Amino acid sequence: MRKKIIVIFFSFACIVISHASAEHASRTAATGDPSNPDQTRVLKLISEAEAEYAAGIDAYDLGNKKKAHKHFRRALKKLYSRHIDPGLLYGMSDYFEHIFTELNNRISLTETAAKRHAEMPPVPLEPDNPEVQKYIRIFSRNPTRRSIIRAFERKGRYHDMVLGVLREYGLPEELVYLPIIESRYSIGDVSWAGAVGLWQFMKHTARAYGLRVDFWIDERKDPEKSTRAAAQYLKELYFWFNDWHLALAAYNRGENGIGRDLKFSRTTNFNHLVERDAIPQETEKYVPQFMAITLIARDPLKYGIDFEYDDPAEYDTYTTDEMIDLEIAAQCAGTTTDTIRQLNPSLTAWCTPKNYPHFTLNIPAGSKKDFITALNDVDNLCPAREFVRYKVRKGDILGKISRKYHTSVRAIMRDN
Repeated sequence: MRKKIIVIFFSFACIVISHASAEHASRTAATGDPSNPDQTRVLKLISEAEAEYAAGIDAYDLGNKKKAHKHFRRALKKLYSRHIDPGLLYGMSDYFEHIFTELNNRISLTETAAKRHAEMPPVPLEPDNPEVQKYIRIFSRNPTRRSIIRAFERKGRYHDMVLGVLREYGLPEELVYLPIIESRYSIGDVSWAGAVGLWQFMKHTARAYGLRVDFWIDERKDPEKSTRAAAQYLKELYFWFNDWHLALAAYNRGENGIGRDLKFSRTTNFNHLVERDAIPQETEKYVPQFMAITLIARDPLKYGIDFEYDDPAEYDTYTTDEMIDLEIAAQCAGTTTDTIRQLNPSLTAWCTPKNYPHFTLNIPAGSKKDFITALNDVDNLCPAREFVRYKVRKGDILGKISRKYHTSVRAIMRDN
């Protein structure tokens, strides 16, 4: 593992050097500046972080987990520096994520269970804040009121699961209302920017927190897995900023973005960021919207919000190492393919994912025994499907394409 991380550090250093050199060349051509302090700072930070990491490995190998944990935290803080050019840091964000993940894995090994799951302070709600009051009025009046009521109803499907995960991570329970702001508690919600699921993860963030997003599966749509990823991310954001309003703002904008905003405005307070017009309007609205929806949730009838929770979905689970065609799974479970897809919203192909050991397939409640019996009688669980790759051209519509290839619009939509 030590060799692995050192390779990561040195590979990253080489990339930074080449990237910074290109930036340096363009700057010197334009300004005549012979130096590149950002490149020097990045390399210095990497060197210092590598030294802390190596010291942590030594301490861990000697059984001193407390000391190892301290070194790993220092390494992480070294990398999370705001003293380098934001553009350079942003350009290297993917490589930082690899290192962050490696260090966070090490940190999780050295934290005691008590510390890892220690409860955090609640999110301050500021009921007298004019912006919070404004959003309480907006959310409790039509037409927004109708979508808020539907969001609360959908929340019933996931409430117990989300609350359980938040408690497991020691996070404030009021964060159970965050998906109302993020997605209206809709699994299939997709933002204009491409964020998906209850917690509205972008692809790169989802992958950084262990969610698989590819042709076969999009775990941003898996309620429990995405909730665990969100809990881990929120906990880390609170660690960085030590302030729930800033942590929530960073969840919306990204930690690097909020870090730059704080540096630019020379403040450590969310309200000061708003007063100084130092953050995007979407993020400026996000925190008071969360506070407003949480206050409404504490006494919904007071604000004219009346609803009944949807019931959580009931299902059995079947663990498999093989690819199973969803049509075959549906037949074996005595149900429809649409039902199997509804129970497994993360599946994006016609079958369970390739190269996914111990994948858990959800099937209708009470069907597991018959499902296993029927599945054992199937010779080929995932027959090969023939596809034609077609590049969509200007003026194409699905009806025209389906007629050309003697298929149906429904079949094209299903396989895409």
